[in-house]
Amino acid sequence: TFINNADLSMYPNPTNGILNITTTAAKATVEIYNVMGQNVATKEITNGTNSIDISNLSNGVYSVQITQNNTVTVGKVIKTN
Repeated sequence: TFINNADLSMYPNPTNGILNITTTAAKATVEIYNVMGQNVATKEITNGTNSIDISNLSNGVYSVQITQNNTVTVGKVIKTN
């Protein structure tokens, strides 16, 4: 799933290690979960483009939950080599 709206975008998807998330929110929280529902990464981000290094994660599909402005957006990202 590719997230892309006026307030939030996430790219590239699939990614081989660096996931870019752009937000207009002053502060947001990104949580990444594996298929077992385990939290494998959490990062606070701010307005603009933020990079999250997920190169240490195994290849597969991950759920990305972004909380900003009292709204939760969920998307999927594919990690490849």
